[in-house]
Amino acid sequence: MDAFMTTHRFCRRGAHRASVAWNGFVASAGSVGRYARREKMKLAACVLCAVVVATSLFARGASATAKLSPYFIARTVTGETFTSESVKGKIVLVQFWTTGCQFCRDEQQAVDRIDRAYRNEDVVVLAVNVGESKKKVAKYLASHPRSCRVVLTHDTNLPAIYSAAATPMYVVIGRDGRIAGMQRGAGGENALRCLLHRAGVNVVTTAPDVASAQ
Repeated sequence: MDAFMTTHRFCRRGAHRASVAWNGFVASAGSVGRYARREKMKLAACVLCAVVVATSLFARGASATAKLSPYFIARTVTGETFTSESVKGKIVLVQFWTTGCQFCRDEQQAVDRIDRAYRNEDVVVLAVNVGESKKKVAKYLASHPRSCRVVLTHDTNLPAIYSAAATPMYVVIGRDGRIAGMQRGAGGENALRCLLHRAGVNVVTTAPDVASAQ
């Protein structure tokens, strides 16, 4: 809460200064030429951009301390069981997905490639289905098989823990059990590899055209 209030005050102070600068430029614009007006507007834009960048960096620093992941349990469709205790010392990438989500389908192969590439490096990839029946998921997997571990919605508490109301959504848990990163929405394979990198995985990014074409 202290970090939030500090960030809030920082934002208000920056916005006020930007507003004062902007009003000063507008007030004096009538008495100068077109060139001077253009330069003043450019300067005002720079002030606003600086406020946005500074605020972003400040907020990022305030959230630098990662939180411990709450206790979870997840049973895969093949019978494996993972808990927050059993994965200590490993890195976990959780993908929340549904069969009707086109963005989830678009990134399915990317998630499976990551699973195959890093499974031997103590990386556990869990594709957690959200809100769909076992029959519906089984029908989908029959025509769209996956190499990563699939978890049904009634076999885990992960969707409730992370409020996975929209898909796709990704969570990376580090070896120490802390949340290393989260991503809401599709971002491509390189974005997922960057999430893993934040957890300490030595990743290699792919060429954008290759990632999207496969």
